Amino acid sequence: ITGGFTPGQAVAIIGASGAGKSTFARMLVGYLEPTGGQVLLDGQSLRSWDPVTRGSYMGYMPQQVSFFDGTIRENIARMRSDDPPELAIEAAKFVGIHDIIMRFPMGYDTVISEGGFQPSGGQKQLLGLARAFYGGPAFVVLDEPNASLDADGEATLFKTIKKASEAGIATIIVTQRLSLLHHVDKVLVLKNGVADAYGAPAEVLPGQVVRAVPNKAS
Repeated sequence: ITGGFTPGQAVAIIGASGAGKSTFARMLVGYLEPTGGQVLLDGQSLRSWDPVTRGSYMGYMPQQVSFFDGTIRENIARMRSDDPPELAIEAAKFVGIHDIIMRFPMGYDTVISEGGFQPSGGQKQLLGLARAFYGGPAFVVLDEPNASLDADGEATLFKTIKKASEAGIATIIVTQRLSLLHHVDKVLVLKNGVADAYGAPAEVLPGQVVRAVPNKAS
């Protein structure tokens, strides 16, 4: 993408099924390598970054959110045992789910396990959202983050996107719900793995999208 994604910018990636949206998302965070071109982080190829250092600069929420056997706190913290425990609380508060977690059987110490406690589908997505923003990354990639969210959950997601913009965090969101396009600065349309259009929502999808918030990072 010419010019790249900039700090504080929110970008939606849309396209038909099989257009390559999730593949593109995985390339952005280094899970897949592009067959042509390269992905740059702060001007350097992702390949040149130490994986641990690179991970501290980015967050990722896959389409299917899964958890390790461990506490809510450990899962939000990506199982990093040496990090200060308050970082998980900060991430939960950033995305607005601290109160939800405090209603779990043991709060942040609630253990997720196959035969024990399991969050609901919507709760999993919100916990995955907190994990993606854990540690204050420079940019976050969210793949279908609102697929299982109800209206309240979507409102939480939209508020998080706004907070990320204000905090200078770039947020790239794969979505099929046009409601999310009211909350982004740019839209990237993929077609058969190729960028078919890229620009402001009203320009890319004229007549379908009305901006609900000012464009703060164009």
